[in-house]
Amino acid sequence: MGANRGKEISARCRRSMRREIDREIEREREREGKGAIIYNLADTMFDDDDDVEPPVSDVDNYYFEKSEDDPVCFSVLPIKFDENEEVRHCDYKEVNLRGVTDNNLKEVFKKVVAWRVELDCQEPKISVLSSEGKWIELLKPRKSYYEKRARSILITVQMLHFVRKWPRKQERSLFCHLTEVLEYYIIHPPFIPLLMSTNEL
Repeated sequence: MGANRGKEISARCRRSMRREIDREIEREREREGKGAIIYNLADTMFDDDDDVEPPVSDVDNYYFEKSEDDPVCFSVLPIKFDENEEVRHCDYKEVNLRGVTDNNLKEVFKKVVAWRVELDCQEPKISVLSSEGKWIELLKPRKSYYEKRARSILITVQMLHFVRKWPRKQERSLFCHLTEVLEYYIIHPPFIPLLMSTNEL
């Protein structure tokens, strides 16, 4: 009888172990299923991020055009003095900003609706407002665009910034400053040395 009792206990133990093993297998299957769901969600999230275009904060080697191969100065856009001010109507149906960003790794093509200039910075900062409502800082213009379209407005901005920052500086200092700044654009306007020489007389 003792032997039978031992066999019964042994059988119950085996059944109990089997049930525990079955439960563990079921739990493992559930974990694998949840893991697959998590992985799928993660993949979906990454896929969604890939579809979203990263914001553009600044543009180098820039130029503007009102239509393909028809450049125009950005100053034709309405200037925005206040952030809460509504954007005024532009005479041109569409003005597009083109250039590069991310160290020339990415080309930029954006429709823009307004521009602004900040003179309280260490250097004057010009930005344009995209049709999506984001401000994009203008860095260095394309050389041909500067020569043909943007030179006058950029010189004017530099002069305003200089006079605002150093109101008591002599006129010659302004000419020297403009010469240094415009060398950044790989341009040396002929009228600046002429003005400097005239000032010396």
